[in-house]
Amino acid sequence: MSPGLWRAAIAAAAVLAVSGVAYVRTTAGNACLYWGTRQVSYLVNDFSVNGAQEVCGPTIDAAAVQAVVQASFDAWTAAVPDGQASCTDLQLLNAGLTTSTHTGYDHQNIVVWRAGPCTSLAPAGDPCLASHTCGDTYNCWDTSAPNHGDSKIIALTTVTYSTRTGQIFDADMELNAANAPLGTGLPTSAGFYFTCGPTGNVCTTLGQTACVYMDVQNTVTHEAGHFIGFAHNPDPLSTMYPTAPIGDTSKRLLAVEDKQGVCDVYPIGKPPLTCGTNSSGCGCGTTGAEGVLGLAAVLLAFGRRRPRAGTTP
Repeated sequence: MSPGLWRAAIAAAAVLAVSGVAYVRTTAGNACLYWGTRQVSYLVNDFSVNGAQEVCGPTIDAAAVQAVVQASFDAWTAAVPDGQASCTDLQLLNAGLTTSTHTGYDHQNIVVWRAGPCTSLAPAGDPCLASHTCGDTYNCWDTSAPNHGDSKIIALTTVTYSTRTGQIFDADMELNAANAPLGTGLPTSAGFYFTCGPTGNVCTTLGQTACVYMDVQNTVTHEAGHFIGFAHNPDPLSTMYPTAPIGDTSKRLLAVEDKQGVCDVYPIGKPPLTCGTNSSGCGCGTTGAEGVLGLAAVLLAFGRRRPRAGTTP
């Protein structure tokens, strides 16, 4: 392993499957990102303890939201391309709820709802505002940080991986939750109202139930793709398409290329697929007007974190 570890993605390389179905993998230099183990555990933050009570409405508890998150991860491990048998032995294991809001290289993969902007939740003058380190301390979305600054970013997944091989060692998912009183009209100026309801009517107020606004399962299924090493896909039908309009639930189900990707990269009983002769050019995710689903890029070297210039979510 090289002296430092990179947190998250720098570029994306399009990879063509044997079937000719295109998916996109996250790369670092010439290395594609992947998990070396086929059993990867994750924890789900208990948002009710950490300030983001508006998630999925006032009557939904964290355990119910945890089940929705699990369904999102399961979409990838249960992927079966049309006409094929089960083809991947990757397991993404729900390890339960946690009160932790800490992200970073600690071998604890976490899904966490940030409870509003750091400019509102961190005390004025706190040094963390200048160093962009308030997120974990105050469970806030750091709008001044290089990868969080765009208010349209819905969620962000950060991965820690070997600079030499691309092997992933840690991954954390942050969701940019709304920070406003229940009953407030939508959209809010800070974050998104995440819902767990059925498809149908679009919510009009924060905390409204039996409606959809920024769907948890839609969001987490996309971010879980980043979690296991996939990048944004320019195909609007792909779960890895980089934007999601209000009310979108189409990303709950994997498209053909998404299914083929996880089966190619994590095939049953075989080593993970690394970048090689299948690589065909490169591309990067784009942003859009409705909302951006992102992947961060931060350097972790010798225990110190600092932004890496010239990267985008």
